[in-house]
Amino acid sequence: MNNSTFPDVERSCWLFSSIFFTPLLVVISLAAFVGNILVVIVVSKTPILKTSTNFYYVNMAISDFLGALFTWPVYLTHEIITSRGSLLHGTLASAACKTGAYVRLLSYLVSILSMLLIAVERYIAIVYPLKVILFTRKTRAVLILAAWLIPIVHSLPHILYFEVEAVDQIALCRFSWNSSMIMLFYATTFLVFFAVPLISISILYTVIVRALVRKAIPCDDANQNSFQMKRYKHSQNIMRLFKSIVAVFVGCYLLYTMFLIIKATVPKFLLKDECKWMLGIFYFMLPLLSSSVNPFILFLFSTNYRQALQTLCPFSCRKCCTKVRRGAERNYRVSSVPE
Repeated sequence: MNNSTFPDVERSCWLFSSIFFTPLLVVISLAAFVGNILVVIVVSKTPILKTSTNFYYVNMAISDFLGALFTWPVYLTHEIITSRGSLLHGTLASAACKTGAYVRLLSYLVSILSMLLIAVERYIAIVYPLKVILFTRKTRAVLILAAWLIPIVHSLPHILYFEVEAVDQIALCRFSWNSSMIMLFYATTFLVFFAVPLISISILYTVIVRALVRKAIPCDDANQNSFQMKRYKHSQNIMRLFKSIVAVFVGCYLLYTMFLIIKATVPKFLLKDECKWMLGIFYFMLPLLSSSVNPFILFLFSTNYRQALQTLCPFSCRKCCTKVRRGAERNYRVSSVPE
C-alpha cells in the first residue's frame, strides 16, 4: 500500500513546487527585466546621471539583466517544472544547461567587480578628490572591459563541464568536472571574487565614512560650512544606496554559493529535498531576487534617478498633471484676449 501511494505523493509534491515557483520566478524575472532596463535608459537619457559611478551601476544592470534572462534555460532543464522530467531534452537541454550556468556565474562575477570599482571610485573622489582626474573616460572603459573579460575567462569551466545528468533517475544540470577540481574552482571563485572584494569594499567604506565625518566638522565660514554639509549629505546618500545594494547582494549570493558547493560535491544530498524547495529557493529565487531588487534600491534612495524616471516616463502622473496645467493656462490666456 505504501509503495503504491508513494509515487502519487511525490508527484503531488512536485506539482505543488511547480505551481509555487514558476509564477513567482516569472514575476521576479519581469521585475528584474523592467527595473534594469529602466536603469540603463534613465542613465543614457539623463545628462546629470552620466557620472562614473552611474556607469558602473549600468554595468551591473546589464549583468543582472543577463543573469535573470539565462536563469530560465537552467530552470527548464531541471525537473522542478514537471514531475515527468525536464521540458528540454538531448542537445537542447545540454546547450541550455551550459549557457545558463555560464552566464549566471558571469553575471555574478561582473556584479561584484562593478561594486568593487564603485567603492574604489568613491574612495578616490572623497579621500583624494584631486586625483579624480585620473579616471578618464578611457580609464573607465578599460576597467569596465576588464570587469567583463576576467569573468568571461574564469567562467569557462561552466560552459565546458556543466551537463544534464541523471542522479537516481532525477535530471540535474550539474558540474560534471572532477570533484577535486570543482572544489578548487569554487574555492578560488569564493576567495578571489567574493571574500577579497567584500573585504576590500568594507575597508574602503570605513575609510570613506571617516573622511566624510572629518569633512563635516563645522568651520567659521557659514557659506563654506553649508557647502560642506550639503556635500556630506549627498555623499552619505550615495554610500547608503551602495551599502544597501552590497548587503542584498551578499545575502543572496552567499547562500547561493553555499548551495552550489553542496550541489556540485554532494548531489545525492538534494535527493532528500523531494519537493525541490532548496533547489527553487537557493538556486533559482535568490539570484533572481538580487537582480530585481538592485534597480528598486537605486530609484528608492536616489532623488536624481526618481526625477529622471518621472521626466522620461510618458505615464508619469506628475508629467501628465504638468501638461494639463499648462494646457489650462494656455486656454485661459487665449480666452482672456480681448476681441
